[in-house]
Amino acid sequence: MTMKQLKLAMLTLAAAMLLLLASLGGLLLLNPRIAESWAGQPSGTPESAHAGTAKGFAFSKRLSESGVKSCLARIDDLGRGVMGGVSNFFPASNWNVDAPDSHLASVVLGQKYNNANVPFGFASLFAAPDGHGGCDGVSVQVLPSPNDCMTVRQDLLKRGKLIGDLAGVPLIQDIGSQVALVAASANTCVMVSIHIAFAAKP
Repeated sequence: MTMKQLKLAMLTLAAAMLLLLASLGGLLLLNPRIAESWAGQPSGTPESAHAGTAKGFAFSKRLSESGVKSCLARIDDLGRGVMGGVSNFFPASNWNVDAPDSHLASVVLGQKYNNANVPFGFASLFAAPDGHGGCDGVSVQVLPSPNDCMTVRQDLLKRGKLIGDLAGVPLIQDIGSQVALVAASANTCVMVSIHIAFAAKP
């Protein structure tokens, strides 16, 4: 992978992150009370969360301190699912200030890898009570790949299956998640992995 290709992949990942932040910004404009929950954070430090795996780290710690109760285990489970190969990470949390245990809560993660081809990634964890004592959740992870999307697609299809083509973006059912492949250039690809976990039936 050339430096030019790596820079292009990084710019594409940054664009995806900016799009996510823009959508969150709209949410903050609609509900300024939520913005208060972000003041004075983050929810951890790189030094306290750099173990390389998520074993023993509670992604929900800041949420727990802020009054979220129902979805803590779901957030932690989702977090462990996006930590493969991560050498260092930094979390920040979001919750509803007025009724923290009755609404959606989230944790976003900046991730670093000891890998020159994939130096960093970004993940978000969302969970919300289902109204029956359980909790639904979803994780989204964005990773640049040094390979082109056709190569990544062929590799994923060895164990998964093609769900469909979404306006030129292949969506593949992988083990436990769905993966969208977004071409960053002719030779690089950005993988967007989505995992959904529903609460058990009451």
